[in-house]
Amino acid sequence: MIFYSTEEKNCDYCHETINESLYRCPYCGSIQNDGRSDKRRAEYTKNNETNKNVDFILRESINREDKKVSESAKSLSNRKKVFMSIICAVIPGFGQIIGAIAGLAFMNYENDPDRKSFGLALLVASLIMFILSFLYVLIVILALFT
Repeated sequence: MIFYSTEEKNCDYCHETINESLYRCPYCGSIQNDGRSDKRRAEYTKNNETNKNVDFILRESINREDKKVSESAKSLSNRKKVFMSIICAVIPGFGQIIGAIAGLAFMNYENDPDRKSFGLALLVASLIMFILSFLYVLIVILALFT
């Protein structure tokens, strides 16, 4: 018959509170009091420090990438979008060509979904305005000659 102690202690490695009679820690899986505890404790501490350093480096690189994306996203304000849309709609022919080219250029931004969606909208609006301008000119020409 096995009797378990009601005494509790802290795990030698992860410092969680466990039953004193346990052979393995239920939290980190380390073997308790086996004569090699100092070596394992040093290894566990070293691995935790390494993981903390790797986590810090990864977080810093992610923050730098987010900062780059946010900086590039700040450069195209709503004011610029409205101005480009109006220019592309008001100037017949030439404005639509500029709008189509600008739309294609904005659609090629990989890391900025805002610019991609604006580029698509600008391209579609320019094509629609080009077709409407062409139809208007065609109707005017037909009205003059008939």
